[in-house]
Parts: sequence; structure tokens; C-alpha cells
Amino acid sequence: MTLPPRYCRGCRYELTGLAAPDSPGAVCPECGRWFNPADPRTTTATNRHPFLVFLFGPWPRAFAIAVLVVVALWFTALPRPALRWDGSVEWSLWIWLRRPIGIESAFVGPQRARIIWHMGEHPVRIEAEATRLVLARPRGVLTRGGRLMGSRVAPPGPDALPPMPPPPPLQPGDPGYIPPQPDSVVIELPSWTLARLGPDHFRLDVGGAGLGWSEVLFAFNSLRADDELFGVSIESAASDVNTEAFSAEGTRAELLAAVVDRYGLGLASMPLAPDSAEVWIFDPPTRSMRKVAVSEAEARGIAVRPYGPRQPNRHRFTP
Repeated sequence: MTLPPRYCRGCRYELTGLAAPDSPGAVCPECGRWFNPADPRTTTATNRHPFLVFLFGPWPRAFAIAVLVVVALWFTALPRPALRWDGSVEWSLWIWLRRPIGIESAFVGPQRARIIWHMGEHPVRIEAEATRLVLARPRGVLTRGGRLMGSRVAPPGPDALPPMPPPPPLQPGDPGYIPPQPDSVVIELPSWTLARLGPDHFRLDVGGAGLGWSEVLFAFNSLRADDELFGVSIESAASDVNTEAFSAEGTRAELLAAVVDRYGLGLASMPLAPDSAEVWIFDPPTRSMRKVAVSEAEARGIAVRPYGPRQPNRHRFTP
């Protein structure tokens, strides 16, 4: 019967046939280590290093599988805090199943800040707090002389909190106060909130003058899915910003009509499907959004664009 090969425990040199089974022992010709062919404890049945034997053993494999499972769950099923653009952790916003839940806050551009309340695929609330900015013209450097005062987070529903008044201007000695600089301009932004209160129920509250219609429509697009859009585009505007505080509440059609009427927006329409013969228009006599036949829209002098895929300007969260 042929015996399985045995190897030196020190250098893994094969020792088969180098000593008789009944001999008192011998030494490895490669490294000089003593072994007894009759004592299996002095030799080994594998020619791999002990570290490799351990590395490819059952426990390391189980550990590696567990690590892979944890990592996979961390990036898919387990909730985790979101990361800001600079790599820091946004503890108020968490990702679960690749969907954001919580509050995302960011300064967007030099003159405005947004707070987005996420509850899944689409935001349910976008809020911009009043922010005091100081623009130093000599150096062309924009510095924030105020601070973001925080956000009230109200769940969608009739018990949503009323709009928060703008924060008071910073005074000398306040944290973040920057003294007025020569040839500088202080900008006070209005506080506003757009919230989705139900399946087709929205509310817009604007705390003062100076809010651009593009910012309002950006938030309105962000709160709606693609099948809730109207297929309209802005062709003109009587006013780029509002001149006084205002509020609007109702369905998506009623809210859009209120914004179009407030800013005097001129709309162009587009069918929502390739085979559709209807478009959405704004009807000035009733101050409402209506769905009419393409022929009627054209008879009213409304520009009707051919159907085509459009990507609305909206907030896009990337986990």
C-alpha cells in the first residue's frame, strides 16, 4: 500500500522515503529539522505554509463572506447617514434602500439656501430660510455674514407648522457677524416653503418679496413625479421676482395656476404622450390650468411644441 506523502513542518520539503518507518528519526535534507516518520506530529500532510492553510481554511472564508454581506447590506438594506459633497457626514439625512429619509440642507449658489425634507423617492417639502449675505465688491468674494437659522420639519398633513418668520439681522458681537465693508451690499432673502400635504395637495408660503419664479418651479418640479408634470415650458415672464408675500394652496393644477398668475408667466405647451391630442394651458379669464385640444390651444395663439422627452429642472438626490 502506498502511503500518502509527508512534508517537513519547517520548509515543506517532501520527506517520503527518506527514513524507514521504524527508524528512530532523521533530519530534513533541506532545512535540517528533525522528524520521526513513525510520529505524524513531527511531519505534515500538506506542502502549503501554515499561514496559507489558515487563510484558505473555513474560518477566514466565513469571515470574508460575513464582511461582504455587511458591506452589501450597508450600501443597500441597512440605513446609513448620507455624505455631503465635501465627504463629511450629513447626520440629519439617512439613506435606506437607496432612498433618502430626513433633512438635506445646502447653500445653492451665492444667494440662496435650501432645506429639502425627504421621505422617499421624491421630496415632500422644500424650504428656504432667510439668509443674510454680505457681498464684498472690491475683492469679488462672497462671504456669508449671517447663518442658516435652522429648519422646522413638519409631517405632511393639515397640522403642518406655519411659515417661520425671517431671522433677525446679526448684530455686532453675534457669532458669524461681519462688519459692513466699503462698497458692499447686504442681501436679505425671503423665507419660503413649498410642501406636499397629500397625493394632490400642495401649499406654497412666501414670506417676502424677491423670490424668483424659477426657484418656485424648481421646487414644484422636485416634489412631483414625471407623470404629474404638465408638459409646459416658460416662454416669458412679466416679473422675475415677486413683489410681496403670498400664499397658495390646492391641487398641483391650482398651485401652478397661482404661480403663473402671480409672476405673469407665458407658457408654451406640449402633449404628454406621442399619440395625445390634448395639452395643458393657462386660461387667463378663469386663472386656472385647463386641458384642451391642441387645435383649441393653437386657436388661442398658444405655442404648441411637438412631443419629445424632456428632463425638468428639479432636485436630484444621488446616494
